[in-house]
Amino acid sequence: SPYSATMFASAAEDRTVKVWDTRQQKAAVTFVGHQHEVLSVDWNRYDPNLLASGSSDRSIRLWDIRRPQGEVKGFQAHRYAVRRVKFSPTERLLLLSCSYDLTVGVWDLSGGGVRNAGTGGELRERCGHHTELVTGIDFSLFPGQMVASCSWDR
Repeated sequence: SPYSATMFASAAEDRTVKVWDTRQQKAAVTFVGHQHEVLSVDWNRYDPNLLASGSSDRSIRLWDIRRPQGEVKGFQAHRYAVRRVKFSPTERLLLLSCSYDLTVGVWDLSGGGVRNAGTGGELRERCGHHTELVTGIDFSLFPGQMVASCSWDR
């Protein structure tokens, strides 16, 4: 967690996202909602309770650690597995995703409010410039929303 040195989140093959506190011997919170293995999880830098996850089920889900009973939002994001999700370091509700469908998605999560179950994220942009599986993404730390992606292509 960007807020606590003793907390971290994990993505798992058992379809769960877990929040761990290193002072305990078990997960503090376990989220269940994905239909297949969870490949990525990221903590929001502006909200200490908000996590995003991406899965082989092609979905992105948002979780609030104060609401362990279920997701805040969930939406189908790609045609194949969502390999990585990453919150923006400069915009609270901007999320980046990449997928085995060879694309990168830029998502605006503000529609309907994060606290309300809405229709999901609004796609701001989809980049399809790779010719192989996209495996990594990141935002620039400087305003302007420059992003980088990496793939198995050359």
